Amino acid sequence: MLTSSEYATYVEQPGDEMDFGEFDRYPENAELIDDVFAELENAIARDGLGSVVILTARSNPTPVEQFLNDHGVGGVEVYATGSSNPMMKARYVLSRIKEDDIDLVKVFEDNAKNIRAIRKIIRADGEAGLQSHRIVGGKIASISKMQAKNNS
Repeated sequence: MLTSSEYATYVEQPGDEMDFGEFDRYPENAELIDDVFAELENAIARDGLGSVVILTARSNPTPVEQFLNDHGVGGVEVYATGSSNPMMKARYVLSRIKEDDIDLVKVFEDNAKNIRAIRKIIRADGEAGLQSHRIVGGKIASISKMQAKNNS
């Protein structure tokens, strides 16, 4: 059993058999990350539900939707990539930048690989800025900002 933070840095060993069955069920003892949840609520209050998307590597968005509903936040789009490949999240972010003419993306993420992939694809595109928040141990550990090319 690995936490998402442990899995993000785990190097698969010969003979490992990965079972992601629990990943698509409602997590027992799931806890809010207070600072991140407050940012979510603020974003919704400021910019509306359509401004927020929860990206998950899960293949099923339902456990995340249930968790949000249980904490009084319904109607948020939850997009399940079905993959731990960081480029899946990055490609989704880029598609939303293009579709919705977004000029700033804020990311809250516990996986540094996902942040790097999103940063790389946004930098190459150059149309949006990025504010990334790295979550470590249930706290916002670092914040990084990158301006869009057309704003620099």
